[in-house]
Amino acid sequence: MNEEIRVIIIDDHPVMAEATKHIIEKIEGLKVVSIATNGAQGMEMINLYSPNLVMLDYHLPDCSGISVAKWIKDTYPIMKIVMITGFDVLDLVAPLTEIGVHGIISKEKEAPVIKRMVECILDNQLVLPHETIAKLVSDPEKDPDQLTEEETKIMILASAGETSSQIADKLFVSKRSVDNYMSVIYRKLAVRSKAEAIAVFQSTRKKGTGI
Repeated sequence: MNEEIRVIIIDDHPVMAEATKHIIEKIEGLKVVSIATNGAQGMEMINLYSPNLVMLDYHLPDCSGISVAKWIKDTYPIMKIVMITGFDVLDLVAPLTEIGVHGIISKEKEAPVIKRMVECILDNQLVLPHETIAKLVSDPEKDPDQLTEEETKIMILASAGETSSQIADKLFVSKRSVDNYMSVIYRKLAVRSKAEAIAVFQSTRKKGTGI
């Protein structure tokens, strides 16, 4: 890379933001010029620094990552955006790619994987998690909307009486990531509460449905 590529990270979780910064600055030619903790501050920093790449958390305290991504693409069409998320993004792929987001990266991915994904994005490739692509191309008649491996682990722990904080500690993720997973699980199981989710989960496992 002949010229420095400026990067802004927008993430309200300090540990995740610093970890992302550490990964990004290991890539030759990339420099993190600012870390913003919410959408408004992120847009202000983007106007100030005109970065080439924005690492954008999907969940922000003042707005959604989608609204920030739309603003970026409306204001700076050639700016590259990587959406960082802690939960299943299958339902988000269509709107995010339509906006012009270049990649979706899970917060749980290892540093070398994130590094390779960012390098591909800088080479104008669209990067999506493999499990997301697999769901997109699967036959819904043969592959019903089942829980992912991570979601199943969470439900097993929840069924054992673990709280979201305890589950987060055991899976080495943030509590917010667990809460995000639970929201997706509720949708997949067509329930509205943790108790209902556990009841359905335990019932379907006993019947051997594969959930």
